[in-house]
This record gives sequence, C-alpha cells and structure tokens, in this order.
Amino acid sequence: MRPAILTFHELVKEGVPKERLAMAVCRVLSDGEEATARAFVRDAGYTVLAGAVPERIAYREAQNRGRAITETTTKLTAQTDALFDALMERIAAEMKRATRDKRISMERG
Repeated sequence: MRPAILTFHELVKEGVPKERLAMAVCRVLSDGEEATARAFVRDAGYTVLAGAVPERIAYREAQNRGRAITETTTKLTAQTDALFDALMERIAAEMKRATRDKRISMERG
C-alpha cells in the first residue's frame, strides 16, 4: 500500500485534487488485514472505497492469465460486490461532475 500512497502524494503534488483519488482494498486475507489497510489509507488522507477483494486462488490464476476476477467460475463475495458497486458509484459521480464542468465552461465561453 505504501507505493500506492506515495503515488497518490505525487499526483496531488502535480495538481490532481485529492478528492478525485480513491483506493480499493484488494487481496486481503482477513477482516483485520482489511481494517489495517483502510486505516493506513485514511491516515494518509485519502478515500477508501467500500468493500474489498479477498485473496482467492481463482482470482490470482485469472489475473495471471490476463483475465479479470469476474471471469472466474468462483462466485464473487459480497465484499467484492460492494467494492464494484462503490467503484461504479464513484465513476458515475465523476462523470456527472465532468459533464457539469464542461457545460459551465461552454456557457462561459
């Protein structure tokens, strides 16, 4: 997680607004590990998406073959579904913001 946080710091330094950055928790083995990861990201000042992707052999094997974890025969967990939902909500909100900003810019322009 530390490399990701360092990358976030660099992005902020280059002008990316902090509120546009969010971390997804992946490959966790326990609730405690997930809680530790969430605390680390929050302590660094960044948003953590709801949900998480647990460590699963089937997920690893799919990714090693260049596939997504959704392309496995293993049923996704409720944690993973929650993460995907949070990610989609975040994308939808960003799309609305970008559309609004573009419309305002064109009106001024």
